[in-house]
Amino acid sequence: MEGFLAAVAAHNAWYRGKGVMDLIFATPVIVGDETKQQQSYSTKQFLTFHLYSKPGDGPRHDDAYDAFVKLYRENSDIKSEYTVCMPK
Repeated sequence: MEGFLAAVAAHNAWYRGKGVMDLIFATPVIVGDETKQQQSYSTKQFLTFHLYSKPGDGPRHDDAYDAFVKLYRENSDIKSEYTVCMPK
């Protein structure tokens, strides 16, 4: 989890460093335990969100971009990916 959250932070910092105010954040999935009839936050499953500040392709990829992508790859596996429009 620590490496994954470091990737999220580096991802955010990369956009900020390019003057782009996109927001990237992660939140743990809530998992249920049927036996105990309880719910808790997963320490292994997260949803990440990328809120774009403006349409377009975004900044050109560079070494810092490659570094946070490497962190993601070393610390996570993408299970599904979706694109949605969120109301204001």
